[in-house]
Amino acid sequence: MLTTSSKGSESRFSEIHELAEASELLAILECPICKEVPFPPIHHCDRGHIICFNCKSKLVNCPLCKANFSEGRNFPVESIILNSTLKCVYRANGCSVVLKGDAMEKHLKQCTFKGLSCLCHLGRYTSCAHSVELLPIPKYLSHLREGHMMLPNISKSPNLIFESGVLAEVSDTFWLGDYAFYDSKTFVIRQFMRNGLVYFSLGLIGDQQSAKKYLVNVSIASLTDKVSKVNWSIPTHSILCKEEEIMDKFCAVIPFSYIKAHSRLVSPSPNSKSSNKKIKLNFSVEYTLRHCSESQSVS
Repeated sequence: MLTTSSKGSESRFSEIHELAEASELLAILECPICKEVPFPPIHHCDRGHIICFNCKSKLVNCPLCKANFSEGRNFPVESIILNSTLKCVYRANGCSVVLKGDAMEKHLKQCTFKGLSCLCHLGRYTSCAHSVELLPIPKYLSHLREGHMMLPNISKSPNLIFESGVLAEVSDTFWLGDYAFYDSKTFVIRQFMRNGLVYFSLGLIGDQQSAKKYLVNVSIASLTDKVSKVNWSIPTHSILCKEEEIMDKFCAVIPFSYIKAHSRLVSPSPNSKSSNKKIKLNFSVEYTLRHCSESQSVS
């Protein structure tokens, strides 16, 4: 769906008797590859055919005429799109949002109907088909249950999640922990290890606007001296957030050396048939969720 704004049209388009129908204009403006209305930056070939930025990055020349791409941007087309009203590109997944182009560009970054590569393929579930095939966010919880047989974490307190266990002496890794329900929403533990540091975070299966409403207290207790404990208060994040953004804004960070010093070493069973014979470090982490005030919300 595309409609154009008529504000100021009397003076600037005084010689135009009638604008093209929205469907015709849409066909003119859409990218010839992905068939979606592109957002800035919009490029074109030497003969004038437009193409979206994502498709251009995958091609050598124009798919319509084989001409080379120009390095310049098509600012008139960008202006038309940003001042038009569009349907969300994830409408096939169920999104019914209709917004002006400039607002739609922001919406697309956090649309809950956006496809997601299953995070499990980064951890212990390496055979997940959705590591390549995108999965709509509303279906992600059922995928964790049915595709990976994951069960929710249930504790005595409705806002408390427990997590434990990490492999010893690994360089860089990622693991998806338990999921739990709080305030009628689902949160999933996401943890990373990079360059000797361990990152702990909690992701909401939803958009970032909803994730802003919650904070989580992360507490790591020593299993060796029963006294030492470290605590952080961090914001939750959308499951759509990229790893770099999560590590920068939404994580509790601690040196792996601390985890190692305050964990119990568990050697693999000699009868184990698993090819993974590394010693495991068992440690305890608590995630306690709570609502945050508007003044505490993270942008």
